[in-house]
Amino acid sequence: MSSTYQALLGRGFRGAAAMRLAKAKHTVSGLQKMSDAKLTALKLKEFEIKALRNSRPPIPAETIHQVLFKSRHVCCVCRDSSKEIILHHIEKWSVSRDHSAENLVVLCLDHHGDAHSKHELGRNLTPEALRDAKEAWEREVKGADTRLILELSAVDGVRWEYANIVRLFELAADMGVKFARMAHYRHCLTRGYIFPTGYLKSPTTWLRNRRDTYMYNFEGILLLTTYVEEVIRAALTGTNIVNVSDRMEPGFVQAILQPGMLVSFQGAHTFKAKNRTRTGEGQLTHVSRSANGVRFWYLIDKFEAMSSSSRGVHLCGRTTCFSIARVMHVEKEDGVVKVKCSSLVIGGGFDALKTREYWNGFHTRKRKDIIL
Repeated sequence: MSSTYQALLGRGFRGAAAMRLAKAKHTVSGLQKMSDAKLTALKLKEFEIKALRNSRPPIPAETIHQVLFKSRHVCCVCRDSSKEIILHHIEKWSVSRDHSAENLVVLCLDHHGDAHSKHELGRNLTPEALRDAKEAWEREVKGADTRLILELSAVDGVRWEYANIVRLFELAADMGVKFARMAHYRHCLTRGYIFPTGYLKSPTTWLRNRRDTYMYNFEGILLLTTYVEEVIRAALTGTNIVNVSDRMEPGFVQAILQPGMLVSFQGAHTFKAKNRTRTGEGQLTHVSRSANGVRFWYLIDKFEAMSSSSRGVHLCGRTTCFSIARVMHVEKEDGVVKVKCSSLVIGGGFDALKTREYWNGFHTRKRKDIIL
């Protein structure tokens, strides 16, 4: 999100108008110096010209990020992603002087007009109605990224390359996963790969050679990795993962990500060995993903790679892959927003998640889904 686009949204501009002006390299200060005639020639509406002239402070950038993200840039009333949007104050700014996220809602231009009108017939978009619509829509889309990730993980060609077993099973326990209900639980238990609790036993239980390069290098690899993949799916179900694949922007990352949150990102990752260990446990590797002044990083043990090709090819050098991790710390240093994470899983074949195009399929456009 460019600074001009953000600044114009914060002054009440229509989303498309703000984007068009930003792409044309206009700035707020430059627009403010133009005459009304020139602004009209730029196809600005009267209320947008007035917004450039008045002294109302703009909505803070951090608040804009939060409101747009929670609504996925979609009107909370009609939920139509094809419509142009605008930020609307639930309680009028002239009365409330309130720029908080709680007092802002994302509306399309049609429903923004309705919010400023009263109708003899039908239900009006009162502040109460807007709050209800906002709450319902934000609740519905909150876990959308997770659901889409899980759907994609079942597609042919998509695979899990790595799983941090300790962190994965911790998450599964926190989410109340019933391991005994896993399809391959009984088989793994019978063969001695797992405890009755569902947790994996030490790899030394099934590995004949303590110097094996990865923990699944034995005849039961298919059974055990399938069980782990079942646990991955069960553990992620119901979580709220924030996919930042196409939101690698300092302002967005700082406004949205907080310690403890699950985050995902698709793109070029760099893998660098932290020691000379090449067999057994302790093959520590530094993993990072950097773009647009944002850098995510975490450590993994390549012994937990899901296959020999994962360990020897897909988790090496500079590779395009998909990470899900837990945010530990966010800080800005030397102009770069650095996000320290704790690894959870790494996948391959998730290319469809690298742009926001994937999200269009989730949007609901049918009239029966309109809240009011």
